[in-house]
Amino acid sequence: MISAHPLRRLLLSTAALAAAGIASAGIVAPSPAMAASLPDLQVKIAVAPVKATYAVGDTITTTFIVVNVGAATAKNARIEGGNEEGIDRKTDEPSDQFDLAPGASRSFAWAGTVGEAAAVQGFATGAWAFTNDAGEANPDDNTGRFRIEVPGSTGVLSGKVYVDVKGDFDSDQPGLAGVALTVADAKGKTAGTTKTGADGAFTMTLPAGVYVLSVAGWKVEGENSANAQVLGGQTASIALPLVPGGSQPGPTRTATPAPSSPAPGLPVTGSQTGRTLLVGAAVIVIGAAAFVVGRRRRRRFVLPD
Repeated sequence: MISAHPLRRLLLSTAALAAAGIASAGIVAPSPAMAASLPDLQVKIAVAPVKATYAVGDTITTTFIVVNVGAATAKNARIEGGNEEGIDRKTDEPSDQFDLAPGASRSFAWAGTVGEAAAVQGFATGAWAFTNDAGEANPDDNTGRFRIEVPGSTGVLSGKVYVDVKGDFDSDQPGLAGVALTVADAKGKTAGTTKTGADGAFTMTLPAGVYVLSVAGWKVEGENSANAQVLGGQTASIALPLVPGGSQPGPTRTATPAPSSPAPGLPVTGSQTGRTLLVGAAVIVIGAAAFVVGRRRRRRFVLPD
């Protein structure tokens, strides 16, 4: 049986080791003063000509605009990686490398053509990240993004609405009949409404695009369960699990990658310092506890002289 006094020593030892580990992790992490002395690239992508909508075959130019808003010169600034859909290119991405003094900017263009894939999905989109060899004060704004609308094609969205009584996303559960279903586009604008049939089924013809579904008076269960993408000339299927609740929250904009979630192929940018500190502290606490307990156990079974 472990007495209160040794247990207190165990907890104090573990806490001390954890505090030391967190302090050392803080020393390794970049300080605000250090970040203030680094370059800071900000990237935007402009599309020309500027139009509300585009069509397959349109020639466009995407211009990268890179500005150094940091306090030091960016060395060998360049494209680090990226991804795009719906644009046909005859050349690879620009391979320019350049130094950029504080406050200076650099722009360069890349020609392309709106492809068939853009018409199928209803838009073209892209995201490209930059890096440099002198460090980066804020990597969160190193990625430029663009999106252009390419309407014209339509597809079919069909599915089933059901109440997830079992809580296991089993779409074989009975459908919910006669409820009003609303479909909104990625900007939150209503694209269509319909009512479910006797078996909870529905079918809608919609322009190609990304949509969010909702049912008044119910909450869609699951983070992405309400999201659907309709492709031109194709049928998309969805099973919509509902649980009792209020109105469905606003649409999740999954069509264009968010800053905290770069497009596939992009290097992951952004500071992970907070997460690293927490994980490091947890590992240190667990390791310290195991170490101290191990020592106590070894002492416990040492035979007396």
